[in-house]
Amino acid sequence: MMAQKSPNPSENSEFIKTENLGFDENDNSDKGRLGFIMTLLKKLIGVSDIANLRISLPAQMLDPIPNLEHYTWLDRPDYFACLSQPEDPLERMIGVVRYCFSKELKFAKENIKKPYNSVLGEKFLCHWNVPLPNATDEKTVKVTMVSEQTSHHPPISAFWYECKETGVVACGMDQVKAKFSGTSFKVEPGSTAKGIYITLQNHGEEYHISHPSGQIQGILTGSPNLAYQESYVISCPQTKLRAFIEFKPERWIGKSRYLIEGKVFNFEPTYESSKTEPDMPPSSFKLSQVKDEHTLVNFWGSWRSKVFYNHGHTTKEEKLLIDIEEHDIVPKIVKPMEEMEEFESRKIWNEVTVNIKSREFSKATKAKQAIEDAQRKRTALRKEKGEIHEPEYFIISEEQPHKPILKDNLDLKF
Repeated sequence: MMAQKSPNPSENSEFIKTENLGFDENDNSDKGRLGFIMTLLKKLIGVSDIANLRISLPAQMLDPIPNLEHYTWLDRPDYFACLSQPEDPLERMIGVVRYCFSKELKFAKENIKKPYNSVLGEKFLCHWNVPLPNATDEKTVKVTMVSEQTSHHPPISAFWYECKETGVVACGMDQVKAKFSGTSFKVEPGSTAKGIYITLQNHGEEYHISHPSGQIQGILTGSPNLAYQESYVISCPQTKLRAFIEFKPERWIGKSRYLIEGKVFNFEPTYESSKTEPDMPPSSFKLSQVKDEHTLVNFWGSWRSKVFYNHGHTTKEEKLLIDIEEHDIVPKIVKPMEEMEEFESRKIWNEVTVNIKSREFSKATKAKQAIEDAQRKRTALRKEKGEIHEPEYFIISEEQPHKPILKDNLDLKF
């Protein structure tokens, strides 16, 4: 297995300086903030991939949280840990669909945040102690998360989730592409972000979950929120079960409803293509192509409210899959700052975070710039020595760059 080299910084990527946009770091008023946002947005119109731009935002414009800590797919680790529990394969697929809606809590319940841009080699580790849903005792299981920034331009990170007690593991790469239309951002997965890969070790099954595209709206009103578009697909070649979840278009007039519709049905895996690329249906595939007699499970509802299901055309009995409104994001458990290594997220950004929370924005911006300057110096030194950055925690193969492997014998402390 050959290790994949991290992409080199883009020599053609534009670096936007905030001082050229008329930003006054001493003006903390809403009017000053809005004026800066409007000027910046005008610069972004027509840019093909905003995520790959080098923009150093002032501290006032950021939420005090590292990127690797905020953007995870484990808002409800309890629904992840229990995926291997059902004995019936169809019920396991239903559980994976439930997990998919649970991992979106941050987007359903909060405005979109702008966290810190992770530096190359930055890492975030945490864990949760959670009870399994419907458990009859108070026993908890431990779910761990490891993520690492493997590229800075373009920004790409690897992640690994695991619950050893139940034999559930997930991995994948995170990369986002974004384009500003004039009123909203169109966001979609980048070329290395092929989705989430969940392995149920006790059943010998792998589930591939694709990422949908989305639209960030409400930018100009100061309440940015995400509306998903198109669809996502969950496939398990071992059971030959596939779930197709379709996000319904919003109305032009009226309040957004965030409606979904979906089905589970049988499919024939294409093993040859799945070695290097996920086994996906054609991009032209629509939910309406699945006939009622081939439907094993129906889903409907709102991904921001309640999602229901029934077992295909055999029964009309309505069951609640998940009530998003009744669920909260489970807080991450992170070790004390003094036990963290140099490149762990909270340690790197601690001075910035402390100053933002105390509204010392000038100090926060200077601390942030010091972090960015140090990264540029490390990049220049590697280039001078002819060195390529290699991830510390992950193996990323050229054959499957979208499926990172956590290295063995790592002494990780959660």
